[in-house]
Amino acid sequence: HTQLRFRRVSVTSPCKITWAFVSFSDCRSAHLQDFSSSRVSLSSAILMTQEDAVRSSLSTEISDKTLLRGVEITRVFSDLGRGFQSNVGCQADYMWSRETELLDDFISHSWNSGRWQKMLTLWFLYNSTAAMLCSLVMGLLLFVLQLDAVAVLPKPAPRELKFAGGTVLATEGIWCTFVCPCVFFLVLVFWQDMKRFFHVRVPLAFVDKFCIDQENADRKIAAIHRLGGLLHHSRRLVILWTPQYFERLWCTFEIASWLKLGKPMSATVFCPLKKALACLTLLLYMNTVAIVHAICRGNLSQVYAYAAVALILPAYPPMHILRHLVHELRQLPLQIRRFSIVDTQCFCCSVGHIAPETHQQIPCDRQLVQEAVTQWFKSLEGFDTAVHEQLGPWAVASTGLSYMNYTTTLIISSPFFYRGLDALAGWDSSMSIWLSLRFHSGFWSMCFVVTPLGIKVLCCFITIMDAYMGVPPYWLLDRTASCLPIFCALLIILGCWAGGLH
Repeated sequence: HTQLRFRRVSVTSPCKITWAFVSFSDCRSAHLQDFSSSRVSLSSAILMTQEDAVRSSLSTEISDKTLLRGVEITRVFSDLGRGFQSNVGCQADYMWSRETELLDDFISHSWNSGRWQKMLTLWFLYNSTAAMLCSLVMGLLLFVLQLDAVAVLPKPAPRELKFAGGTVLATEGIWCTFVCPCVFFLVLVFWQDMKRFFHVRVPLAFVDKFCIDQENADRKIAAIHRLGGLLHHSRRLVILWTPQYFERLWCTFEIASWLKLGKPMSATVFCPLKKALACLTLLLYMNTVAIVHAICRGNLSQVYAYAAVALILPAYPPMHILRHLVHELRQLPLQIRRFSIVDTQCFCCSVGHIAPETHQQIPCDRQLVQEAVTQWFKSLEGFDTAVHEQLGPWAVASTGLSYMNYTTTLIISSPFFYRGLDALAGWDSSMSIWLSLRFHSGFWSMCFVVTPLGIKVLCCFITIMDAYMGVPPYWLLDRTASCLPIFCALLIILGCWAGGLH
């Protein structure tokens, strides 16, 4: 029998594939009419033009299932997010991932953003709810152990509190105030590892550095060209947003694939990187406020004495971060309205299509992406319109008008809930109902009403301030502007203490 062997020949353009005859075994005639009698179908030897290759290259389908890989989110969190330190991958990173049929999340991010902001955002996204519940359970347990009927945990000596011209002796606990924040942050960092230790399923996510073979060039190119197929098999798209996100070509291609697939916007998680950082620094500040209150033990003269040092200085980092977060989110609607894929940047164009390491010419990703987007949305302007009308409103709405929803503010105000549990553990039945209500209601109002409302008001105040001032270009002016909201917040906190607590 006549045997034909074919070899795939790669040419300069990755979009162009040709087939060439290599050799014949036991072939006695070189005439084309002998091919028909060999019963070897030549339909597989298709000459693909560049347009055909582009049409099949960047696709939302994935034929090679070995390219569909995911990594457990615990591996992403390992070594405090070492994988986000640089985009240079190795085979060890790739081996953390495994083949799968469905991905829980597709994490879309830009390598221009920092490692720690990404880690804080992902910790907050995946672990904050569990951290809050675990800390609340621990608080309730410590509350029970501090009750006089149980008396397992010791309490400080009784103190004298003044209310409406009268004085009472009360004993407050301290364990919830000091232990619960530690539990929260431990669970925030290690919750997924705890689930994995107890053989509970953890989310499986796509992260390019872990799920794309960095050493096999052919598989690497194939996986990059099948990002749309990976999104097709993903439940959610997690966008780690920075102001530079919509300026990156491949980030916008991932958005184009998601919109082309017709995925619901409710499956899109829009995460500004500075938001988690602002929330966690505000939470640390509220813990500082609660701890100072526990140390001062309700003595307002001591509170005012410590306020300048213990409350004003820790308030500066969260206010500065919150100012910049508000400024970035205020620019988001304008950025989306002005978005155009033509203005995006890519690595190949930034280096003049010459690889810095090998000094060899590399193909242009922009042409490949734009031709695929044109095919999906009829034109580049059609994709721009889809971003303006579909993704844009959802991104703006998900950030909220004041950039903090009520659930997030409850997490930030949780230290006052812990203080309330400590105060309730020292409740004395001999105390009158009126004094008891004044004694305990301040903590609960601070947790569920005053602090969430105060954060909303603070964000609105910073928004108004940003509308008039923006971000000053000079370092000293920028830092000085961050001090203005601190005094307003401090007045609110001290006012609540003076009027509602002790």
